[in-house]
Amino acid sequence: MSSSDRNVSGLAAISRANAASYGGTDISGWFIGQANRPLPWWKVVLERGGRAPRSDELLTPFQFAVPERVIYLLPETELEREKTWRGALTLQARWLGILFAAEGSYRDLERGIAWTPVPGQSNTGRWSNDLAMGSHALTGRLEWGGKFLGWLRMRLTSTWRGSDLSAGQRPNLPPERSARFQALWENHFFHGDGIVQLGYFLEYRGEMSDAWSVDQSYLLPAYTIQNAMIGLRLVGTNLTLAILNLDDQQVLLSAGALSPRQELRWRLHWIFYH
Repeated sequence: MSSSDRNVSGLAAISRANAASYGGTDISGWFIGQANRPLPWWKVVLERGGRAPRSDELLTPFQFAVPERVIYLLPETELEREKTWRGALTLQARWLGILFAAEGSYRDLERGIAWTPVPGQSNTGRWSNDLAMGSHALTGRLEWGGKFLGWLRMRLTSTWRGSDLSAGQRPNLPPERSARFQALWENHFFHGDGIVQLGYFLEYRGEMSDAWSVDQSYLLPAYTIQNAMIGLRLVGTNLTLAILNLDDQQVLLSAGALSPRQELRWRLHWIFYH
């Protein structure tokens, strides 16, 4: 490949002191390279970083209940910052007006912060830096946009995930499979000052561990949910109405919480021009 087909944005490295990890210094950096085209057909990202421990992991004891059990989390004031490497490759192309894109990524985690049971006490544990694991994800995406009694944009995204545990207690992770379809339509009136918007969203979330159940003792079943949105803008006034859970399902959000079934949410934003 000739140099004219490559565009490397460079390597950036930052050294910073972080109060959450008691002033420890962390070197973070990223590298991004992509084809030098209006629609880059390839893109490479390499990142090094790692989050600092949260204040609750450092200082706050906590407990939560799952069916027939209560789990206790003890803080640890000696926690260190995590160490992560992440690499990603994106390939994309446009054909017949449709954008086809795929991204594969791999993340390596060392000194990860996770809940570790106290020896002899299965219901009690504390945060530690004992976690080491690798995780990978593959995301496919289709996009199309064009005119249909206004402007119509559609997107379909699906992700497959996996992980390999090297040391420590396996943490709660996103579902192995998730997908989302969205269709957005809008039309402009009054020289662009009046806008009508309609949106439809179909979301699938695969089976996953309850985010509140750190020992993965409770699984949440997969679900598919539909949402809709209606928006109107006229003379500086924006009114949006969201209709969540069109099927009026009772979705299990955690071991102890059910969704409120169908919801209506509205937002009014007004700007005074002078």
